Amino acid sequence: AVLGAACAAEAYLRHAARVAVYNFSDALMGGKTVVPFTTDRQAIYEGLCVYHGGGTSLRLRDLDELRLTVPRATPDMLLLTDMQLTNLEDVITYLAGIEGRITVIHIGENTATDRFRAATQHHPRLQIFTVMERQDIPKIVLGQVRRYLGGLQGQG
Repeated sequence: AVLGAACAAEAYLRHAARVAVYNFSDALMGGKTVVPFTTDRQAIYEGLCVYHGGGTSLRLRDLDELRLTVPRATPDMLLLTDMQLTNLEDVITYLAGIEGRITVIHIGENTATDRFRAATQHHPRLQIFTVMERQDIPKIVLGQVRRYLGGLQGQG
């Protein structure tokens, strides 16, 4: 997942875009790293590589605060997860209410994945990819980012 996120970040950076990192594990309990939108590769990669351990939950207020700092009106969002989010229903509601392209890459199949897929199936800007083999993540991420970058020319 870290390699896939790093590949996506690098692709955006090479197209003069800024990248933010929200590395979460148990963000509700402080297990998170947030890097505001930047072109600083070292800060981005360091943010991606921090391992927090613990459960998995997103603090949606963090995402809102991060999105407010974006230099573009509607940032793309790439979410890599095992989908075992303790606040899955809140995340689904949040994603349904934001603008921009959203790509969700999840590892493995489980009941949470089924709930997420059913709840977001009609979302016009959300794509979901299932990865059964972790080594496939970079290929999927890069393929999706290449599609997005066609619309980024010159935007930061």
